[in-house]
Amino acid sequence: MKLFAIDYPGAKPVEQTGDGAPSEFRLGEAGRGRTETLVPVMGEGAGFRAKKVDDRVILVRGEFPREERCLAIVRTTGAYSRGVRYGLREAKGVTSLATGYEAFGDAGRLGGGETVLAIVEKGAEFRLPGKYQSTWYYWDGGSWKTESPDERSARAALEKFISGEGEWL
Repeated sequence: MKLFAIDYPGAKPVEQTGDGAPSEFRLGEAGRGRTETLVPVMGEGAGFRAKKVDDRVILVRGEFPREERCLAIVRTTGAYSRGVRYGLREAKGVTSLATGYEAFGDAGRLGGGETVLAIVEKGAEFRLPGKYQSTWYYWDGGSWKTESPDERSARAALEKFISGEGEWL
């Protein structure tokens, strides 16, 4: 599987190659009101697979058959803003394997959000709320697409028109 990182709401997914991958990924952060989860990376090769051992997840690098699924490390936290609750919203086709939590302020009292390691199925979609607007993410089995809420609404209206819905003015 390919492994992608989404660093903040609105960011384009960036593929993590096996050659440049670190020996571990840290999800979230350490401290009061936070949770840090360590995900070790083992092996050599361009592809990744996830394996669960007891209650831990390990990423294994190697040469694996091509899949339409992918792995994604999604950091849901954007810039600090009062009232914004960060997280993976309206997710379909996304299976969380491990999570961590990062926060703003002392002891996480100002809110924050998760960092998620997930398996993303072909056709999956989810929304990441940002400080000013949300971004929708779609995985089509080979590449990522992102849309703003306005772009999503316009695409949905066009799809309805093509299927014969709507009224002439």
